[in-house]
Amino acid sequence: MTGGHGFFLGREADGPWDARKAVREQRKAGAACIKLIATGGVLTKGAVPGQDQLSEEEMRAAIGEARTHGMRVAAHAIGTNGIKNALRAGVDSIEHGHLLDDESDRLFKERGAYLVPTLAAVWRIYENIAGGAQPDYVVRKASEIYEHAGENIRKAWLAGVTIAGGSDAGTPYNRHQDYAYEVELMSTVLGMSPQQALTRRPRPPRNCSASTPACWQRARPADLLLLDRDVGADCARCASRAS
Repeated sequence: MTGGHGFFLGREADGPWDARKAVREQRKAGAACIKLIATGGVLTKGAVPGQDQLSEEEMRAAIGEARTHGMRVAAHAIGTNGIKNALRAGVDSIEHGHLLDDESDRLFKERGAYLVPTLAAVWRIYENIAGGAQPDYVVRKASEIYEHAGENIRKAWLAGVTIAGGSDAGTPYNRHQDYAYEVELMSTVLGMSPQQALTRRPRPPRNCSASTPACWQRARPADLLLLDRDVGADCARCASRAS
């Protein structure tokens, strides 16, 4: 929406037809996946994480257009009502989902949607408050979410919501190469076993995002991780990669 969370990074859209047009523009530019902003967020000044942004009607229109072209759709959603709006509209996944409730859990399971909790994004800010580098509004919002996110998402996991891995890397103190910390948090905060945290359930949710098949070739992606110790008892050891 105009002036919404992350407006400086994406295409602002207002109303169902403009949402459809925005999807068409992104497809023309080469996008294979669409991300919608269903609620406010932490890093945009004035955006309230618990407040709705794109409406269910707007998201439904965007998702309908994306489906026509075989595109997947994710939604940034932190607030309870916005999470449910996005799920009812038909998204494939919810990014963050920190303030979800029991009804949200039911909708996740009914719709077959994935939850990507991005715990590291919140935990990293909270752990570095003493450094004083972040604006007060970022610290305040991250702290409020930190108080509830772990319990809410742990309940969702125990209720059978399918969780996929993702760290929201690029947020403060949250580097792409430190994804092992997200795995650690899925174990220590959500109660997953190390094996579940590493694979984001007994098996990875492979339908959640498009990926290139793995192969033995330099600089190509592969579902292979070499470590210098056994991580079966402690996910924190994932950061100790073998050379």
